[in-house]
Amino acid sequence: MTCNSARIRLKVPTSFGVIAILFGTPLLGQSKPPEDGSSKTASLPKIYYVSRPVEQTLPDQRNQKPGPPPPAPTVPPPTPPPPLRPDIAQSIDTHDYTRIAKPKSVARWSRRILDNMPPQAIRERLEGTVHFAVAVSENGRVADCIITQSSGHSILDEALCRGMRRFARFDSALDKLGNPIPGTFSARFTYKVPPRPPKPKPELPQDLSRGLTPKEPTNWVKRIQDSMPSEAVRLGLSGTVGLRVRVGTKGRITACGVDKSSGHSTLDLGACKGMLRYSRFNPALDKQGKPTVGSYYLAITYKNRQPELATVSQQ
Repeated sequence: MTCNSARIRLKVPTSFGVIAILFGTPLLGQSKPPEDGSSKTASLPKIYYVSRPVEQTLPDQRNQKPGPPPPAPTVPPPTPPPPLRPDIAQSIDTHDYTRIAKPKSVARWSRRILDNMPPQAIRERLEGTVHFAVAVSENGRVADCIITQSSGHSILDEALCRGMRRFARFDSALDKLGNPIPGTFSARFTYKVPPRPPKPKPELPQDLSRGLTPKEPTNWVKRIQDSMPSEAVRLGLSGTVGLRVRVGTKGRITACGVDKSSGHSTLDLGACKGMLRYSRFNPALDKQGKPTVGSYYLAITYKNRQPELATVSQQ
């Protein structure tokens, strides 16, 4: 019979796997020396490493009570940054420059908007208050305008936005670093129609009227004296004659009457003849400046051939 060899496999568990040892030796009493007569040592067992984890039995935790939770991990506080050097700390600007858009020279551009009120609104006496909001660009100009509450007249609403874009100026909004940024501004504007100019008072015609005035009376009084009647000279008469004369539009006497007699008809008649012949007047004028008829009262005193102009008055 052919010798059958016996093989034994032994598994040894370890913490990292299983070591399998295989023994392969002939059965006892059936060993046969080699035919070539050489003596050989029995073959050593073969060792194999099997990388398979060892099955471990976990303890039964069904009847075990849960223990206290593990303590929360302690987080150490952050390490503060090292202090800056004084020269570096002074060079860092921590000021907040934030600013909203603010109108500039409001009175000036508000007056210009009001002065550019549409002529139609002035003619129709349209008034009202417009509530508005504008978008202000970085350069301080109005970029857009919307009406938040109408004045009740579209012509005024449109005129306001047109005027804001044309005349309004702003200090632009700033961010924290002081850089110009777009901003907004809202307010209200009231349109009032300027009062109507007062009607001019009708011009009253200029009063050009004036009274009679004697023209160079000294000259013609002397001539009246020289023409004293010869009878009065011969008799040595003297006295005062009151005369009322009527002067025409050319300044010449048209009528003469004795208002108060001197007591001598010769002197009274001689005075009137001298007035008609020698006296000259600036004629009276009416309100339109046209010459008109006037009257004068005057008195001439005769004394020793020396007549004197006593009084001259207008009536």
